[in-house]
Amino acid sequence: MKLFRFPQDQSRCDAWIRAVRREIWLPNEYSMICQNHFISGKPSRFPNNPDYVPTRFSFKSVSAAREESKSVRYERLQARRRRHRYESQEQGEERRETVTEIQQTPELPEDDDVDLPNDELELTAGENAEPSDDIELPGQGINVELLELVDIKEKLFHTETVLNTNKEDLRKANEKVAMLEECVKSASQAAEMSDVKCKEAIEMLRKAEEEKISLMRQNHQGSSLALKIQNDDSKTCLLTGLPLYDVFAVLVTHFTPLATAEKSLGSGLSLADELLLTLLKISQAVPNQLIGCIFDIHETKVTKIFHRWVDVMFQALQPLVVWPDKGAIIEHMPSCFKPRYSKAVCIIDCSEVFIQRPTCLKARAQTYSNYKSHNTVKFLVAITPTGAVSFISKCWGGRVSDRHLTVHSGLLRRLRYGDLVLADRGFDIADDLAMVGASLAIPPFTKGKPQLSQREVEFSRQLSNVRIHVERAIGRMKYYKMLHSTLPISLIKRDHETEFATIDKVVFVCAALCNMHPPLIA
Repeated sequence: MKLFRFPQDQSRCDAWIRAVRREIWLPNEYSMICQNHFISGKPSRFPNNPDYVPTRFSFKSVSAAREESKSVRYERLQARRRRHRYESQEQGEERRETVTEIQQTPELPEDDDVDLPNDELELTAGENAEPSDDIELPGQGINVELLELVDIKEKLFHTETVLNTNKEDLRKANEKVAMLEECVKSASQAAEMSDVKCKEAIEMLRKAEEEKISLMRQNHQGSSLALKIQNDDSKTCLLTGLPLYDVFAVLVTHFTPLATAEKSLGSGLSLADELLLTLLKISQAVPNQLIGCIFDIHETKVTKIFHRWVDVMFQALQPLVVWPDKGAIIEHMPSCFKPRYSKAVCIIDCSEVFIQRPTCLKARAQTYSNYKSHNTVKFLVAITPTGAVSFISKCWGGRVSDRHLTVHSGLLRRLRYGDLVLADRGFDIADDLAMVGASLAIPPFTKGKPQLSQREVEFSRQLSNVRIHVERAIGRMKYYKMLHSTLPISLIKRDHETEFATIDKVVFVCAALCNMHPPLIA
């Protein structure tokens, strides 16, 4: 069984698509047609050949004798063309010889009484009546140019059936195209227009066709999902996790330069729809198959669009997750921190996300979390006293301890002398913070004590009242359901050439988007 890819030539590819008769479908680089759909068992590169386009399908009731007759007729046509070409060449050689003989004839004096031989008179009349192949008349190249009009019209056939177009605009565009076609055809038939003018008319026709395609694409974008949520904050929050539609519009404008700088994926979606697709997958953890049905694209395109836009957002949203200046923290310090924790610069905690169980035993052991009884990845979150995420670490295996993750995450390099860090009991990093001149506030331990003293209980209660805000910030991040579901291994793997895995970028993007919400602590 032989398989043949769809041709790269756009006009021929459109003819194949029309022959297949699939509604709202476009072939990708992996689409193929088997030999059973061709009369001779393989496609032909000649337009007049019956196998130039696949013709044998189950929805066509064509007998084998009729299909065979098509091949026979094509062979007869080719034979006649070869014979006609051979005869034309012989006639052209005879005419060239005649012209040569006439040029070599000596000039005669202008006298009405001079008679020429009859055969020379016949040759002269024949030369004047029928030009040779070497003589080019105005409009001779028009027929060749007209063949291009067929390709232009065929390219539009499938586009009109797939895109949701505005009928009134298309009607006007079709009238314009038809008018130009009539001008070119009449010029070809009467040979009254020169080649230059004919080419100008055909160029005008091409521009009209391009305007028509542009209109269809604009109307297709008018039915996009991104425009359906326009100025609707509730739908925007549901599909993207963003608080307002205006925020989504600002992101589209901000990401456009980076997105257009990269190579187009040929998805047929607008940049707003591609961004909406990515945010929908992050916020609602929608499967690729369902997203493909919503946006009418293949699931492989969904994966490519998602990874591309995660890279774009990870790069563009870097300024939203920054370590603030100490003066700015003190200036915006909430009232609940001022009595006891006025020197606090951050509250830290770790969070975990479920992943699929790796097949590698070493990776399975490194990612198994005893706390969650599941394979997970763990990351460190640091927030300011106002609740904004100021630091996000890379993702580690769920087996790593909170202390080891904090020490090796790069957080200590952000701290300065006199800073206070609030954390839970698991963060026994007082000695590590002392190396940079910072201090740690954690609840007291009950190990070796029958119970906590009254002073320790009061200290734990007051610390818990402010430390709980980091749990709220992580809960806001987990509003994006992708961090609340079981992630595939493909998002966890990291190439040796890249510094960040896809899950690292997704976690950072979720933190940056959370910082676009209203302040967590007033």
